[in-house]
Amino acid sequence: MGFGLASTDDNKIICVGGHNFNYETMSNVTMLNTQADKLEWQNLPNMPNGSIGPGVSVIDNILYVIGGFDFIGNEIVPNGDVLSLDLEKKRWQILTDLDTPRARPLISVIDQTDTPTLIVAGGYNFDKKGKVVPYGKIEEYDMKKKKWKVIADIPNFKTSDGLATKNNKLYLMDATKEEGENQIIQEFNLLTHKWENPESSKSVTDLHNEKSQSNMKNEASESNRSRKV
Repeated sequence: MGFGLASTDDNKIICVGGHNFNYETMSNVTMLNTQADKLEWQNLPNMPNGSIGPGVSVIDNILYVIGGFDFIGNEIVPNGDVLSLDLEKKRWQILTDLDTPRARPLISVIDQTDTPTLIVAGGYNFDKKGKVVPYGKIEEYDMKKKKWKVIADIPNFKTSDGLATKNNKLYLMDATKEEGENQIIQEFNLLTHKWENPESSKSVTDLHNEKSQSNMKNEASESNRSRKV
């Protein structure tokens, strides 16, 4: 439970971390080839550190695992771990931690540069009472300086909002509707670092979204329910 999921360009599904029924943090990483004749989960190298509710994405055959949280006693403690796994070489690399720990951030890259720039957006952490607190910022990683920096705020960000990226743009979506498609509220240009008004009546389907984050509200509710058991 509380694991992260990502898909690859060749239709594989990767399951990362989570916790068992004893609320122990897991570091397991497994992969399923959905095109194989026989569906079997393949074990990949364990993460250096386990995590519950991490942000997970596969970009250019690199698995990124960022943030998450742990159960320590009766407390929920977010982490700022930034890990990457080369799916070909099967080697983990530890990058610079996030300045502000959080769970379930969206992960993407700016891919119109010589060296792709890693981006994280949104997510949530917890207050002293274990209540979910949305983290409404967009950050990028400077590969040379090995530092994270905030490039923009996400206006009025809520845990019920959805985030997605495509073609160097980040989309903020209203994910509260019970029926129908999520509507895009605003879009952020990752190259110019400016918010823009979306095209009229643009929806998630119009994006044919290649990198997305599921509704964070469900994960937040799950973590709170787990502690009440």
